[in-house]
Amino acid sequence: MKKYSPKSHFFKITKIIQTGIIFATLIVFIFFILLNSDFRMALFRSPLAIFSTMLLWTFFLANVVFIVLDFRIFYKDLKASDEIQRAAYLDDLTGMPNRFSCDLVFQMYAEPEKIQHVGCALIEIDNLVSTNEQFGREAGNQIIIDFSNILEEIGSDYGFVGRNGGNEFLLVIEQGSSQLMESFFDQLKNRLKRYNALELNKPIEIYYKYVLNDELHATRFSTIITEVYKKLHHKE
Repeated sequence: MKKYSPKSHFFKITKIIQTGIIFATLIVFIFFILLNSDFRMALFRSPLAIFSTMLLWTFFLANVVFIVLDFRIFYKDLKASDEIQRAAYLDDLTGMPNRFSCDLVFQMYAEPEKIQHVGCALIEIDNLVSTNEQFGREAGNQIIIDFSNILEEIGSDYGFVGRNGGNEFLLVIEQGSSQLMESFFDQLKNRLKRYNALELNKPIEIYYKYVLNDELHATRFSTIITEVYKKLHHKE
């Protein structure tokens, strides 16, 4: 999640202007020497003029070098800033949106009119604990990573998907319907079926519940989330 920075934009604009001024001045100086023979002859006859010209060229070259260095430092800092933002918004293990990102999504739906047709689902890897116990934590982490990749691959066409912490994954569809939810989970199950055919010893089994606000008629997003939690943790 990159954020627009007015300071970085101002830096780039000023450096571009500075570069333009330097090269425009340099071009004018070169053309003046080439087109004015009297000035050119006087220049080569005067040691002071030659020395001044050398200083001017040194000034031009130094400015170009410093502009290049400034841009290198700027993009290095920008990359570091992006990495910090990535660490803040993306889950360390899976690289998908983390709990903080999920909280930001919740804030997006603070107004009642924005959640009228929202659909929300929570998904768990049902056999994660047994996988950890049988094969170790590393194997459990691997199926979390694999499932996250599958979830993002399918979920990106439907809405927001994120890891809401631990063994809990979130799907939010802005214009949710039972058809869309069932379509999503049908695709997810088919994709997991293909995955499990290759990972017979460590398959991925999921358990999920979803809520449609067209049916719940909640005025707060927190009410929708609470309802999904209730459904998820009261397994039938």
